[in-house]
Amino acid sequence: MDIESRYGFSEYERVPHNIKFKNNKEGFILKHDLKQKTGVLLAGLVLSIGLAGPTQAAPIGFGAFGGGAVMESFEGLSAGLNIPLLSLGSGYLGPGSVSSYTFGSGATLTGPIPNPEFGVVIGDFTIGTPAAFSLQGNGDVSSAAVVPFGSAYMGLDAESGVLLVEFTLPTDVLRVGAFVTGIPGMVTIEVLNASDVVLETYSIASVVVGSWGINFLGIETAGIRKVRFSGEGIVLDKLTFETGAASAPIPEPSTMLLLGSGLVGLVAWRKRKSQA
Repeated sequence: MDIESRYGFSEYERVPHNIKFKNNKEGFILKHDLKQKTGVLLAGLVLSIGLAGPTQAAPIGFGAFGGGAVMESFEGLSAGLNIPLLSLGSGYLGPGSVSSYTFGSGATLTGPIPNPEFGVVIGDFTIGTPAAFSLQGNGDVSSAAVVPFGSAYMGLDAESGVLLVEFTLPTDVLRVGAFVTGIPGMVTIEVLNASDVVLETYSIASVVVGSWGINFLGIETAGIRKVRFSGEGIVLDKLTFETGAASAPIPEPSTMLLLGSGLVGLVAWRKRKSQA
């Protein structure tokens, strides 16, 4: 009896004789087995994508900002009731000593408020000669030459116990960041929405003062209204924020590897089936 009469050809499909199947010397394979193999391959592909998970938050560089970005350099400030000249040095100002303080960019210092005398300071070498701001093992901010951009910067005096500064932005933004460093350790950025819900957090290591101008810490995510920078004895320059369209997401390498593996397997199986 031939194989068609024996099993019923409608339930089988012939495959090349050089492809061996267990318990199938005649070179036939059940159609439902073919369907099962297809289902397994597709399920594996979907599972591989699921196991890879969503892309994770990552910092952005200064190059991610476009022409519409707003920058705060902390320059051109004048002493006043809410921004006194500090005894710490003739070039140091203390914004927000009474209430929140809004800079020319529209960003508002909203923490700590009231700002203690030696808490968050603005060092500006055009209005005096501030005492060196020590970053201990990472050097000192002792002249305008080491300030990455311009002649002014913001610092958090470690001895005051202030380890966090908060800015509220004039509107929801997509991207925000600043050039940062500090006492050897980590500097953290945290972004929140208008309801004070934390959206993302990321940290990078502080660097020697000579590398401050390339150590940018920023985040891109929709709905940012507040940004906080924290760390011990940190300094900031060129606070930058921007509205706009989100960048195209880049899949993680693990996602691409698993997806590629699944597709290769599916293509190989389809090729074998078409040769049958």
